[in-house]
Amino acid sequence: MYYCAFIGNFGEFSCNPRTLRSTHLNHMVSLEGIVTKCSLVRPKVVKSVHYSEKGSKWYFREYKDQTMSGSGAITTSVYPREDEDGNPVCRAVSH
Repeated sequence: MYYCAFIGNFGEFSCNPRTLRSTHLNHMVSLEGIVTKCSLVRPKVVKSVHYSEKGSKWYFREYKDQTMSGSGAITTSVYPREDEDGNPVCRAVSH
């Protein structure tokens, strides 16, 4: 377990939601404001596992989008419905 503490003035990196800009990217900022609404964060599917009963094979698919650092090419988010032979597949597990 790691603990981290920061002391001192943030100077130009102290802001509120209205003054937060892209120039603050890659910098630690101190942000002050009032929370007026909270919502649940929905997890995104990173990897799914599918099974073809007719072919008796397991298929794994990984999903990548723009928010993943160093992810390379962006993939589609559509689940496969058929394997390469045209046999239907069912989604077994996703996480």
